[in-house]
Amino acid sequence: MKLSRRSTLTVIAGGVIGGVALATGAGVMHVALHDEDLVKAVLERHFGQFTMERADVAAFLSDFLDLQHGRFPPAKLAMIYGAAERLNLMGPLHLVLPGARGDSLQEFERHLVAAFLSQTDFMFRTDLSEPVKYLGAEACMNPFAQLV
Repeated sequence: MKLSRRSTLTVIAGGVIGGVALATGAGVMHVALHDEDLVKAVLERHFGQFTMERADVAAFLSDFLDLQHGRFPPAKLAMIYGAAERLNLMGPLHLVLPGARGDSLQEFERHLVAAFLSQTDFMFRTDLSEPVKYLGAEACMNPFAQLV
């Protein structure tokens, strides 16, 4: 067998997918994340550790799902996504997944981060130890907006 870049990437991709499948299928570790845990894990990867009441996370997720019309990953993909979050394999996962699946995860993350920044007081906290509060789906932080 000739060792090429394509065959090396295929072997690595197979190892990553196999490892995630083994971890989730064999129950080596508890990676079955609830939707709220998955959302919080994705946000903490982007923004670092923060505290937020469980009820606020649930309300944020509920409104996000209502407004985003199904951008949350399907159940099986969300399970693999959650396992990759717990195993710190998100970089390789984006590279390994076929085009549409990888693109849908990146689109989900972009919309999730945008919704989080616009619908919470994350950027307005004066102390990093303060818990983040969900302000609602219709929150508007623009001081120049004229709401009718």
